Amino acid sequence: MEEEGMDLIDLLKALLKNWIILVVFLVLGITIGCVYSLFLLPDEYEAKSSLLVVISHDGEPVEYDYNNSLMIINTVKELSKQSIVLEQVATNNNLNIEELSEMVEVSNPSSSLLLVVTCKASSKEASLSIANDMTDVLIYQCTNNPELAMIGNSLIKTSSAGNSKYVGKNKAFTSIAIALIILAIGVVVALFKEYVVKGRKKTSKQDLN
Repeated sequence: MEEEGMDLIDLLKALLKNWIILVVFLVLGITIGCVYSLFLLPDEYEAKSSLLVVISHDGEPVEYDYNNSLMIINTVKELSKQSIVLEQVATNNNLNIEELSEMVEVSNPSSSLLLVVTCKASSKEASLSIANDMTDVLIYQCTNNPELAMIGNSLIKTSSAGNSKYVGKNKAFTSIAIALIILAIGVVVALFKEYVVKGRKKTSKQDLN
């Protein structure tokens, strides 16, 4: 037990003796962490809008029709991936189709008739604009395309994207984590330096004897 205590004390003494190394690595870690978090870590905001599927007959809503509702939901989800929709939304927001397809998702919460359009973008404004554009273009295409007329008449926009929330990585946490990792490297370097110095002193004493 006494040796373990001495070993621990020796480690603390070694770290205190090489405090300059620890300070240098800590400052380096804080600097790298801040630079990475502020300038290299991308921002990510999420906005949502939604559509409701309503089956109607002669303009009047009818009782829940599972098969037709499921068909419409799946069709609209698939349509959201097609170039006829993506091209228009991409043009409106100065994007290419590949970028847009990675930013937008149309989902159907279980046991519901809702279609939720979710957009993740690097700014609040972009996420709001794209989510609303996607919803509007889907309704427009379904309403004005003769082959999709039945679907268009069954879609109602229930909510526009009005708020966008930050969903990216926590920048403060990332900065601290990077600083601590680099500080840990500094601790290893300080202890290794002390080990090498002690080894050399021990070798010198043996040579003198």
